[in-house]
Amino acid sequence: MHSVRSRAEQHYALGRTHKARNELPEAEHAYREALRLQPEYLDAWVSLGILLRSLERLAEAEECQRRALQLDPRSFLALLNLGTVLTSRSRFAEAAGFFRRALEINPLSAKAHCNLGTALLRLNDAQAAYHFTETLKLEPNHFEAALNLGKSCLETGQFERATEALALAHRLEPGSLETQFLLATAHFRAGRFEIARAQFERLIRGHPKWPTPLVGLASVLAELGQYSEPRALFERALALDPDDAQVRMYYSLLLLRHGDFARGWDFYESRSAALLRIHAIERDFAEPRWNGEPLGGRTLLITREQGFGDELLFASVLPEVVREAGHTIVECDRRLLTLFQRSFPQATVLAVEGPGERRERFDCWIPAGSLPRFRRRGPEDFPQHQGYLCADPARVAWWKTRLDALGPGLKVGLSWRGGTAVTRASVRSLTLDQLAPVLTTSGVHFVSVQYGRHDAEIAGFSASHGISIQHWQEAIDDYDETAALVSALDLVVSVCTAVVNLGGALSRPVWVMAPLVPDARYGCQGPKSIWYPSLRVFRQPELDAWEPVIADVASALSEVASSR
Repeated sequence: MHSVRSRAEQHYALGRTHKARNELPEAEHAYREALRLQPEYLDAWVSLGILLRSLERLAEAEECQRRALQLDPRSFLALLNLGTVLTSRSRFAEAAGFFRRALEINPLSAKAHCNLGTALLRLNDAQAAYHFTETLKLEPNHFEAALNLGKSCLETGQFERATEALALAHRLEPGSLETQFLLATAHFRAGRFEIARAQFERLIRGHPKWPTPLVGLASVLAELGQYSEPRALFERALALDPDDAQVRMYYSLLLLRHGDFARGWDFYESRSAALLRIHAIERDFAEPRWNGEPLGGRTLLITREQGFGDELLFASVLPEVVREAGHTIVECDRRLLTLFQRSFPQATVLAVEGPGERRERFDCWIPAGSLPRFRRRGPEDFPQHQGYLCADPARVAWWKTRLDALGPGLKVGLSWRGGTAVTRASVRSLTLDQLAPVLTTSGVHFVSVQYGRHDAEIAGFSASHGISIQHWQEAIDDYDETAALVSALDLVVSVCTAVVNLGGALSRPVWVMAPLVPDARYGCQGPKSIWYPSLRVFRQPELDAWEPVIADVASALSEVASSR
């Protein structure tokens, strides 16, 4: 027995020697010979698994590490390497579990922290940043951790922290083009446009055939309100790679904002490939995608995607599609279920929070965001509708009675915060103090239609300014109640957020305070939105210039209140 073990150890040592010399077939043969002699040889299973992973033989590598864990469930190296194999196989949730077990055994392993962070980053888990931070505490010059911490912070809207992490990664590996691009992107997202512009221009000069920095520079210039130069940059990028999903996606937003709907919607089809965090409910079916051809009595499934406001926007195409189809199945956010069921009674409306199970038979399907491609290809295709959503008439009457109890005067809804850090909240949000010129308008009662809980903020403002803002949380927590309240109000004044889409879909008067470069649905100039005839848009004349917008809204509101 001792002789067998000794011979196995000799073969294992020989395998390590071959591996060090990059003689991989010989190393594999030696490891396997060691395991033939001693099948319970833990280190040989781990080493063979590592070798096989390097050869991209991932299924065999996984089996080796699992055999090692059968011998010792607390083997740190087996746990770590099995997690690495599973990461290579895109099984990130499983991988994260093994990395966590490895950290239980060795909580000071920088590699385990970094690998766990990488798996969590692929799972869109905000805890990824914590593990990259722990890695850097243990190994301050860990390039991969610094780079991925920057990526994680970009994804979660922590742009200043992303800039710091990516600056560290750049110092550690100055030649990394990915780091240079992401650092420029972090400056851009943090609002440091001139720094971002200079960095993107430097990348373009050094790498003129790389389309990605062209997109970055185009995005910066578009955010500054330009059109011709960003368009030329996007065209250059497309000439280099016509199929680049990110080029097509970001170009589509510029085109749609400036009214080039036909080309914009065609490029918008690249959104899922380009944006992993688009909040789509990913679906795939054996049934064919609908491509705008006559439906001819067929049943059409429309799957939901993206954010709350987007669902309300895309629903503007539903009335005509429901009329054309033999039957329509519409997926929506659970909060919109009652409102959509009332508004589209001929359709089957289903609340869907995830991929779920199929519950209805259908002949063809399409994501909601693809509907406009076939029904809104030019300005003439946008109907001057009188609303396509219907609030509950009884609840509207109830809210009118409650509003009347406030006394004479205009009843105006107010929303002052929009988006998240990732979805440009910094350019879509105001404070109540900033809105004081509007809120001091005489003859107006203000009612909060701001999503979330803001009781303390409203109370603090009212105490310091002596201005009352009604806040009925029950109307915020239930979106069907929100629709009824908005329908009962005389007017809504809001930043760019979901309640604008709701008011426009209900054909209620909404005044929108828009940044210099708003979402495409608000267009780029003029007081109108092609999507919502009942909207009036008050636009920033230049970047971050809210004072003129607020002054114009205050003046217009005073005029309306006086006329009443």
